[in-house]
Amino acid sequence: MNEKKEITIQDIPIIVRREIEALIVVPFLRAMSAELGEEKMREIAAVAMREIATKAGQDFAARVEENTIEQFVDKLLPCFKSEWKVLECSAEQARFDFYTCRRAI
Repeated sequence: MNEKKEITIQDIPIIVRREIEALIVVPFLRAMSAELGEEKMREIAAVAMREIATKAGQDFAARVEENTIEQFVDKLLPCFKSEWKVLECSAEQARFDFYTCRRAI
């Protein structure tokens, strides 16, 4: 029997998900800016983006062995397919520089 695995959103790399989301969100933000003004649009968008980032972090934490900064650096940063350098990684914080993003080139 040849069973196909159901693909979920978690199977899609995060950088690809963000690219798809941008196709929907950017026109929406432009329309909101035209209607409400740039400042109000940015205020609303910032609240929504924080919520999205928090949820993405929670989803990521649920998939890794340990919910630590080290796991974030080891497991999530490579998903962005970027050139980056870790400047510091400890239990308290991670600092890193992004140089290029394959999607942006």
